[in-house]
Amino acid sequence: MIQQARSSHSDSLLREAEEAILLFNDDFAKELFQNLIKTVVEKRKDPNITYTGAKEAREHILAYLEQQGEVKTANIWARWLPIEREALDSIKNQIQIALQKENIEGVVEIHLQDREVNSTHIQFVGTNAKKAEQIIGNIIVNNSYEDNLESALNSKARAAYIQMDSKLLPRKQTIKEYLQVIDDREQYKATKALEQQKEQKAKEITKTRIDDLLKSMQAKTKSFRDMLSNFEKKANISATRQKRTRFDMIREVKSMSLAELKQTHANIRRNRRM
Repeated sequence: MIQQARSSHSDSLLREAEEAILLFNDDFAKELFQNLIKTVVEKRKDPNITYTGAKEAREHILAYLEQQGEVKTANIWARWLPIEREALDSIKNQIQIALQKENIEGVVEIHLQDREVNSTHIQFVGTNAKKAEQIIGNIIVNNSYEDNLESALNSKARAAYIQMDSKLLPRKQTIKEYLQVIDDREQYKATKALEQQKEQKAKEITKTRIDDLLKSMQAKTKSFRDMLSNFEKKANISATRQKRTRFDMIREVKSMSLAELKQTHANIRRNRRM
């Protein structure tokens, strides 16, 4: 989708200043713009600064590009481009190498969404926009981020809104912000998982201690029961023996003669006196 060049008032140009690809054949101009953009990025990180110099940087870049030829904007769909650091760095590197081979000058940015294109796409602002659009489109298709070149370049395609992770996120969210949200979420998940692991470990330790305590109590209870059982057995044996002894004594008494009974009685009386 080819459009008129972004103006210096457009926030779309250099929205992704920190992630932007700068394509300038003049080394002095490239270094100048890199320094300007570095300052913009640093000021944007300071919440107390309202003037970042972004408009001034856009003015300088557009002024330089207009001296090199007709400047236009090209938006190329990349709806299946994963917003992950490895994928982003790879596609940026491929685009930079391909455009530099053709001496195309301009600024390339990966945008999550714009007013015109409400899904992930590549924005090119510079000279030879039509050629740049074709090159970038082919790279997108070769990486399977669009089904075909027509799909990547079709300005009439229905916008596929990117699925944001939270309704509280800003609509024009930068890649840096998006990746930070993902990192924060992953870190939160990792922290939560670690806490759950610690909690589970503590539960397992507590359960083990309780099980050991119960086993110890059961062992002591069994030992006590065994002791009682042995005591009861001994008591029963003693009582049985005592009963048998008395029974035997009665039998002996009954079997004694009268003379033996008198003698036994006399012995008992004598023992008592002693």
